[in-house]
Amino acid sequence: MRHLENGDIAVAMFNMTDSEKSGFFPFVAAGINSSCSCVLDFCELYTDEKMFEVRDELVTEPIPPHGCKIYRAEVRHCPAQKITVVDTTAAGGTAL
Repeated sequence: MRHLENGDIAVAMFNMTDSEKSGFFPFVAAGINSSCSCVLDFCELYTDEKMFEVRDELVTEPIPPHGCKIYRAEVRHCPAQKITVVDTTAAGGTAL
């Protein structure tokens, strides 16, 4: 996960197992408080699959063994919440 200069959030999910697994990205990992009713729109960058008005967490369709999904998330609505940038330079994504 990485915060981008324009306010969007990049999320990479990797399945390092030998079986299909769903990806999971809780918004709190991006510094978004779960009680703030924030809404994000996600676009998977390889397939252009779009998911609109996602709240609290992103759960993906199963990711193939040793596969990945890379998303760009746009914050659509986040009342009374300033998103805190979390240092994620050591973690490039979510390993399943």
